[in-house]
Amino acid sequence: HIIPSLAPETGGTADGVHKICQALSKERSEVVLFTSNWPNHGELNSLGKSSIDGYSTETFLSKPSWVTAKFPRSPYLVEAVKERSRDFDMVVIHSLWNPLVTFTMRELRRIGARYCIMPHGMLDPVALKRNRWKKLPWAFLWEKKNIEGASLVIFNTEGEQIKARQGGWRFKRTYVFP
Repeated sequence: HIIPSLAPETGGTADGVHKICQALSKERSEVVLFTSNWPNHGELNSLGKSSIDGYSTETFLSKPSWVTAKFPRSPYLVEAVKERSRDFDMVVIHSLWNPLVTFTMRELRRIGARYCIMPHGMLDPVALKRNRWKKLPWAFLWEKKNIEGASLVIFNTEGEQIKARQGGWRFKRTYVFP
């Protein structure tokens, strides 16, 4: 699993991802969560490996993105995912519109690794209207290929899936995982 940050100030997705990883590990699945120290780029004390609730977390150093200092990039995380992707049945991405995961998915596609996306509402037309002037070029340059290249897109509700399809996105395969 990959999420740009587990910091509470980045939103509620981090809590949901923790619960998903915890539930999967209880089913005897090996679960590894890759994340970064964003938004605290300079703090090194949170880096490294840890285990909690039956799964392991690997936290990598992030740097401000060349596109915008608000969002992270982590060449270290991308390289680790690339090196270890063959160890996993599937890489699950828990974000969109973020350089860290955008370029991770691009690299996974380049090496032929399978990945899926849980957009957590980020393909809803309402979410796409926020910062539309940034998201349209981002979608054209990278995210459209990432979404269409995903082996699976997992939605939290049927409504989320319907709204994403109404937005014109194409998916190879979808699943609703409430």
